Amino acid sequence: MIIYNKLVRDKIPQIIESSEKQAEIRVLDDTKYIKMLNIKLQEELDEFLEAGEDEQITELADLVEVVYAILAHKGISNEEFERIRQEKKEKRGGFSREAVVCWGERLTGVGCMADNTGLKRGYPPSRNSTSSYTKGAVVIALFVLSY
Repeated sequence: MIIYNKLVRDKIPQIIESSEKQAEIRVLDDTKYIKMLNIKLQEELDEFLEAGEDEQITELADLVEVVYAILAHKGISNEEFERIRQEKKEKRGGFSREAVVCWGERLTGVGCMADNTGLKRGYPPSRNSTSSYTKGAVVIALFVLSY
């Protein structure tokens, strides 16, 4: 028996049930939901970083889907988010120049992140969120799959 306790896409419970497995649905309060979204965001980022070249675009799509869910939870439309993104890009630019800035006290001999040959999982370290949110309850699925 495999047990999952994670946030899943909306149609996953029906997909599991149609394959004659069992899915139990749990309703979360806002605090637990945003925590699960943050966990899912990190999970999808890790999957993108670990994906091969062929899978990276689909992993990015998963990552963006989680971002859209976070935006919806905060009451921000995708259009409003795009406006904010564009404003920031106009003020500070994008990331198309492939430039890395290295600075710091006594940087000599320390090296620059750009000198590394690859990214490691967990770099840079993730930040723990302690914010609380106060919107309506949402759904998480707890699946018990038996074969």
